[in-house]
Amino acid sequence: EFYVQSFIFYLSNSIVAPTFRVLYAEMIPKGSEIEYFGMQAVLSCATAWISYVANAPIQEATHQLRFPLVVCLIFLAIPVLLETFRCTAGYLARDKAKWEEVNAKVVET
Repeated sequence: EFYVQSFIFYLSNSIVAPTFRVLYAEMIPKGSEIEYFGMQAVLSCATAWISYVANAPIQEATHQLRFPLVVCLIFLAIPVLLETFRCTAGYLARDKAKWEEVNAKVVET
């Protein structure tokens, strides 16, 4: 069960991290990439311990490895749902077009 939990945990992390980077990259203003990605690197290192803090009390209280798996599965499902919503929502396409116009103006100047 330990290996199954580790597999699901790292699988969810491998989906969350790239999704976060893609969504984060879409939000940062042109010309400020280094500042914002530096902040993202610091926040990533600062929050790496959260999964252990979330899973350890559950495992300690229940003496089961299965219950922290639920937390990992939730964290696996959330970015998948967000990305699906982002790709299918019509009003987000309008927002994307608006930001592409803004970026085009910034590049021209």
